[in-house]
Amino acid sequence: MYSNHQGKYDTLGIMISHPKPCTIVMDADRSTLPITNSFIDLVHGQRLDKTDMRSQLKTILEIAEEVKEGRRYIIFPEGGYGRNKKNELQDFLPGSFKCATKSGVPIVPVAIIDSYKPFGVNSLRRVKTQVHFLAPIFFEEYAQLNTREIAELVKSRISEKVDMQLRLKKQRR
Repeated sequence: MYSNHQGKYDTLGIMISHPKPCTIVMDADRSTLPITNSFIDLVHGQRLDKTDMRSQLKTILEIAEEVKEGRRYIIFPEGGYGRNKKNELQDFLPGSFKCATKSGVPIVPVAIIDSYKPFGVNSLRRVKTQVHFLAPIFFEEYAQLNTREIAELVKSRISEKVDMQLRLKKQRR
């Protein structure tokens, strides 16, 4: 599953919304924070060391094998969420799609909306976030594309859904 990334609530929102167990790939540096470290261990997530290319390749190959065997991973191809502005998408990193190309499984785009609010807005008001699992992109559809083209394809599908939902939300007001 490849999702846009807005904040600290993203992973929990996706995991709670998905009908089957899933886990996450996370930057090794960020995964050492106290609660995060325990969470990654609890869900048997993978840590990606962005400073060591050899380690990155090993992790990508491990993830690809686990995905072939049916394990579901959440990947945020935008990288971090620090520079995100609310519901706007950032560039997707093409390298994050290596797991999919190496495993040959469908890519499931996930659009999240307003998930920056639970930890990013200083308010006690109830927040409604949205998680949308989009139609899978099967290997036959992306097999001939390079990872940059796959990144653009996935980003465009997520962007279309986010834009549509925001228009609907605006109309309801």
